[in-house]
Amino acid sequence: MEYAGSYALYNYQLADPKLGLEYDNLRLIRAFEHGLDPKSSEAGFVLVHVAMVRSSGELVSGAMNALNGSISRGRKMLNNGLNAVANAMKKVNVTMNRKLRPLAFLSKLNTIRNVEQEQANRLYIL
Repeated sequence: MEYAGSYALYNYQLADPKLGLEYDNLRLIRAFEHGLDPKSSEAGFVLVHVAMVRSSGELVSGAMNALNGSISRGRKMLNNGLNAVANAMKKVNVTMNRKLRPLAFLSKLNTIRNVEQEQANRLYIL
C-alpha cells in the first residue's frame, strides 16, 4: 500500500458533499482499527493529513509571495506572504491539536507498517 495516497489522501470521503472539506465532514473509507469510526485515533491520524493538504494552496501562495517580495525588495509583499504562511500553519496546528491522538495510534502504526512490508514481500515471491 502506497502510504501517502492509498492510506491518507485517497482514503476519505465526504459525509455530506454540500459541507465540503470541513474536518468534521470527512470520513475514512478504509481503516485498520475500530472500523470506520470518525473519532478513532486512526481517523484522526489520516484525516489530519487531509486537513493539512487542504491548506497547501495557502502555504504555497504565501511562500511565493514572500519569495517574490524578497526578490523585488517589496517589504509589504514579503510580510504578507510570511503572514499567510503563518496563518495557514496555525490552522493546521489547531486541527492537529484538536483531532490527533498520537499516543493512542502509535501502537497501530507498527501493524500498518507490517502489512505494508508483507505486501512488498509478496511482490518478490511472485
